[in-house]
Amino acid sequence: MKLNRLRFGLSTIFLLISLGCASTKMVKNWVYPETGPLQFEKVMALVLVQDTFVRRTGEDEMVRQIKQAEGVAAYTVLPDRGLENESMVRKAVEESGVDGIVVMRPVYDRQEVSYVSGGFPGTYNSFYGYYGWAYQISYSPGYYRSDRLVGVETNIYDVKTEKLVWSGVSQTTNPKDVKKVVAETARAVRSVMKKYGFLS
Repeated sequence: MKLNRLRFGLSTIFLLISLGCASTKMVKNWVYPETGPLQFEKVMALVLVQDTFVRRTGEDEMVRQIKQAEGVAAYTVLPDRGLENESMVRKAVEESGVDGIVVMRPVYDRQEVSYVSGGFPGTYNSFYGYYGWAYQISYSPGYYRSDRLVGVETNIYDVKTEKLVWSGVSQTTNPKDVKKVVAETARAVRSVMKKYGFLS
């Protein structure tokens, strides 16, 4: 599925990119000081976007990526029209029986242009080596490339205390579809949480 259907607010968020492959890395994260190992039994996956297709696709993929607890896609208990109603959200969360919530939200979508320098063959080291190559135009010129960078904020909440226990922002370069973005983001988050001992 090409990403020109996927929207967040007034701007597109996950667009088809022609250059390069998608890659995701964590660029920042924050941990609540008293957070210990997370042992949620049932976790709600919530993607905050206005596009219904993106929301459902993202939440389904998040559920697939939840490995150590039962996952619940938020759209199965919380309709799109109820997202703006805090009391309805609170009721849905309570009735679902979840003890943890993972929320993903796109926070930026920008284009970045960078210059990739060219190179010279080793024969440039001597005059005669160069002379033998000169007529073949062996110099490899540099070029400019354009990449799309998409930032996704992920927050993890403890339902019982209602507190944020972990927050991070990941950056994906040249995303091609929402499933891959969510899957890569989930893996990046899981890797960081294992590093801090929150997951085994």
